[in-house]
Amino acid sequence: MTAQRPTVKPRLWIWKDGPWRETRGIGLFRGQDLAAHLKPDEARVLADALHDLADHIEATR
Repeated sequence: MTAQRPTVKPRLWIWKDGPWRETRGIGLFRGQDLAAHLKPDEARVLADALHDLADHIEATR
């Protein structure tokens, strides 16, 4: 039996830090579990890093 690779799925998510503070952003979910919450600038940095790594993998085949 082959193990299933772990994945995360992005969803719009509001992080509620107390009764009056909310941070709009992107939640990365593994199933129903929130694995990370990113503000828009953090999401862009991560997207750039993922793209660079994907380019590196394809270049070294």
